[in-house]
Amino acid sequence: MEAGSVAFATDGSGWYELANASGSEIKQFTWHLPAVMRARVALRVA
Repeated sequence: MEAGSVAFATDGSGWYELANASGSEIKQFTWHLPAVMRARVALRVA
């Protein structure tokens, strides 16, 4: 079984987490709204 969650903070940062029986992974991203009904998300590379 897998579970995932996504969080969008008001400062334009965010993260998502994927978890399963063997472990979990958290990735950070940035986001902004360039136009109505559009979201641009950029994954942060470590």
